[in-house]
Amino acid sequence: MLKPLNKFSLFSIKTGLLGVSTLLFSTFISLEVPKANAVKLTNGKTAFEHPPSLIRSATSNGMRNNNYATYQFTLKVPENATETLKAVKIEQINTPRIIKFNQKKISAFFGDSFAGGEKLSLAAVGGNFQPGSVTVVFNKPVNPGETVTVSLEPRSNPSISGVYLFGITAYPVGENSNGIYVGTGRIHISN
Repeated sequence: MLKPLNKFSLFSIKTGLLGVSTLLFSTFISLEVPKANAVKLTNGKTAFEHPPSLIRSATSNGMRNNNYATYQFTLKVPENATETLKAVKIEQINTPRIIKFNQKKISAFFGDSFAGGEKLSLAAVGGNFQPGSVTVVFNKPVNPGETVTVSLEPRSNPSISGVYLFGITAYPVGENSNGIYVGTGRIHISN
């Protein structure tokens, strides 16, 4: 037979439920989400699980034959990236003229505009240098959630108008890490 509830037994039930709720809530709050590790391939190389993305490409001057232009390529490393960004390769693809870059005028900074942000020092520029191709290695890797812009100065804008395409490949930290193609930057050159 069921007993009728009095105000004290009802209070006990509410207090018990409140205690259980608090315990469960604090348990869920205190759980840490484990950080994902970089993807390790069977050959020992590292790779991005969530790669950076090319979010912007621009030029300060798109006039043909101009000697005072800067090309910029901006990459965003996602918050959930499993690895930091160590290097970027920028390579011309399917264009009417090869653009030669001034190796001494290559730079990088945090942020995404011509105004620039904190300068990011470079460990190396080049690799196997080929006209129309540049590999930039950052001294300090770019962390998840950060945005970086690589600035290149051509010796001169091309003499032929058109859309010049640049393939962008990102490389994570790690010996012999695998690069991943993250997008195609477009630079418009006109009369």
